[in-house]
Amino acid sequence: MRPLLEFRQIFLSPERIREWWRKPGFWIFVFFLGGLVVINKPPLDDHAWRQTLTLSISENLLETGDLLHPRTDIGRETEGIIAGEFPVFNGLVAGTYALFGVHDWNGRLVSWIFSCIGLWFFYRLMRDRYGDQVALFALVVFMSSITYQFALKAMPDAFALSMVVTGTWAMSRYWQTGRVWLWVLALVTVSAGLLSKVPSVIMLAFLLPALPDRSIPVFRKVSGLIALGIAAGAAVWWMFVWMPHLLETYRNQLIWPVSLSEGWRIFLDMKQETFRRFYYFAFSSPVPLVLALGGLILLLDGRRYMDLAIFFGSSFVFFLFILKTGNVFATHNYYVIPYTPVMAWLAGVLVAAIPRPVAVRTGWLVVLMIPGFFVNFRAPLRQMEGTHYLRLGEVVDRYVKPEEKIMVNKGNFNPTMMYFAGRQGWTVNEDEARQTTWMPDFRKQGLRYIVIDRHISPEPFPYELVHEDEDFRIYRP
Repeated sequence: MRPLLEFRQIFLSPERIREWWRKPGFWIFVFFLGGLVVINKPPLDDHAWRQTLTLSISENLLETGDLLHPRTDIGRETEGIIAGEFPVFNGLVAGTYALFGVHDWNGRLVSWIFSCIGLWFFYRLMRDRYGDQVALFALVVFMSSITYQFALKAMPDAFALSMVVTGTWAMSRYWQTGRVWLWVLALVTVSAGLLSKVPSVIMLAFLLPALPDRSIPVFRKVSGLIALGIAAGAAVWWMFVWMPHLLETYRNQLIWPVSLSEGWRIFLDMKQETFRRFYYFAFSSPVPLVLALGGLILLLDGRRYMDLAIFFGSSFVFFLFILKTGNVFATHNYYVIPYTPVMAWLAGVLVAAIPRPVAVRTGWLVVLMIPGFFVNFRAPLRQMEGTHYLRLGEVVDRYVKPEEKIMVNKGNFNPTMMYFAGRQGWTVNEDEARQTTWMPDFRKQGLRYIVIDRHISPEPFPYELVHEDEDFRIYRP
């Protein structure tokens, strides 16, 4: 009993609890623990497609170790090699596979850990420039954003943003202190973030106020810009040299950019849906956008030119990103993720200016952010794909050897069914799977079985039936 009493006196005394209550790190830790409740959910929610693609690349990376040729389980006539982002995130997930085996939690946990670390560095970045209050309020708003819904998914978006947030803080501190380890941290994290998701570059706008600061030695500025240049150069090489090579060679495309002129036309046609990404999807509520606009008005009224440079610089680059995505931004909820820290920062500026006690404003802000917290933690529970996929691997294992290739009827370039089957091969529409005259060509490329989801295609196929149950049929073509 004595050790327990000593533990309570040290860690659970009223004085210590009040001390923790004021520490953002404590709340980030509690937030992190809350996310662990849903960390082991299978990737069957509303972004199963993107998660299973990410996880399949990770599993293949574990086998090949080839970062320059990320492989999916589909598109087997081209070895599944895809022109997508550089697989930094996938490599980390593959590392957990090597250590702990393949589980449903690996991808989610890697994303959640790094994203929550990013929360801490976002707070530090805000505090270093704007003080404790703006930092605290911006942190609360940011934690409720869609970024932390996708931090609970096996996807690289929140991870990439957190990497660039960390690198932005590290570079800011390097310019202030000259510590070499901060330069290295900035180089590594910004490189990882930009290679994973280029739009996260808008966070570097928070470094703009340091450029005209004469108190920072010129050598530090130049060396810091060299580090950022190396990171940007790596991302540019991957995006504009290596990815086109992969696309031309293997013909599997993940990113579909359009010209700026075409993007402008699409933006005008879909401006209402585009705006909805900001006033609703970014935080599951219009309140943070209203607060952010209020913060922007304060910056304009106070003629805070360097802060306005951050806002306009990040917004301009992000608008170019919107145009380059064509209709994708207006039809996907998570493409707004890179801009959520900017909105949270502006909201924090406004709330910090309200003449009320910090505890009152914090509590009021948490209540206003409840819709975002609720939606984010509920998202992994919203199952969009059928639970019958959880038994698909067991069914396939009875008939198909691990090295044999299969065809599934989930639709063109949908990796979900193939992922749960635990095999490699082709994912096609029903009409293509019924083309008996095409099967000899597929067999030459290694096709051995066709696995049919009966919920998609209830009618039988004209092939030799190997297995049938209420959910699946397996044929030998």
